Amino acid sequence: GQVVGSAETASGGDHAFLWDGTMHDLGTLGGSHSGASAINSAGQVAGTARTTSGDYHAFLWDGTMHDLGTLGGNWSYTLAKNEAGQVVGYSATATGDTHAFMWDGTMHDLGTLGGRSSQAWDINDAGHVAGWATTASGKYHAFFWDGTMHDLGTLGGIFSWAYALNDAGQVVGEAYTASGQKHAFVWAGTMHDLGTLGGRDSWAFAVNDVGEVVGWAHTASGARHATVWRPPFTPVQRLEHCASIVADLESQGILNKGQTNSLVTKIDGAIAMLEAEKTRPAVNKLGAFQNEARAFVNGRKLTPEQGEELISCVQGVIDAL
Repeated sequence: GQVVGSAETASGGDHAFLWDGTMHDLGTLGGSHSGASAINSAGQVAGTARTTSGDYHAFLWDGTMHDLGTLGGNWSYTLAKNEAGQVVGYSATATGDTHAFMWDGTMHDLGTLGGRSSQAWDINDAGHVAGWATTASGKYHAFFWDGTMHDLGTLGGIFSWAYALNDAGQVVGEAYTASGQKHAFVWAGTMHDLGTLGGRDSWAFAVNDVGEVVGWAHTASGARHATVWRPPFTPVQRLEHCASIVADLESQGILNKGQTNSLVTKIDGAIAMLEAEKTRPAVNKLGAFQNEARAFVNGRKLTPEQGEELISCVQGVIDAL
């Protein structure tokens, strides 16, 4: 229920804010403007603020606004952050180029694909990054970074751009086709064309952890419509995804091994019942899973948001049975 953004102050400057029922002014880095672009479940906020010199710098706010610095140039901008507090964006370098960065206490230059420019647009909880960079020939290509920057290619055309990725490492964005159209894509080792709604172009800007993609697409009449692309998930695949969310909570130190095993055992039991075509027992086990997730929320082992994610995940399966 926390919201971040920017709002105009009485003096006319725009300041980053955090809203949690009350709007809190996060201040600046000494200048007149700031804006917040991302928040994690710990309440850490990332954004960009003006310094006393008038330059814009990326910041991380955890009760205090911290200047993340630059890659040697005068400015840096934030685009996203993850649950671990890692921040990504882009910064001027000492040579005047623009490079993607990842900050984890130190600002790291992610480089390019051989050209002079790159921007990091998203980071998942594994620390993998998606964005775009120029090649040696000056073309814009989407990239996936996991310690090394990988060129994701195009859909047959010249350019591509990546805007988001999920914790499974699936990347989404837009790319030119051989015929010169721009189509939404999802990349999972290979770039797949998501097509349109009968028109010319489409664009994907977000993907969740079950691989559902949102964006927009042109219809045959040329209208631009909001669009969701859904892969054909089976109930078992959805439950396997729910189990992965539980595993992530253990890896983050939120749940212990016993708590994780208790939840996953219920999911495994439901999967076994579904494979035996016993729907009612499967639903009962998923109901027990939801009750345990609620108990963890009431016992303050999980936040309400974490509990709701687990409950909603299996509810989608129950509704489909």
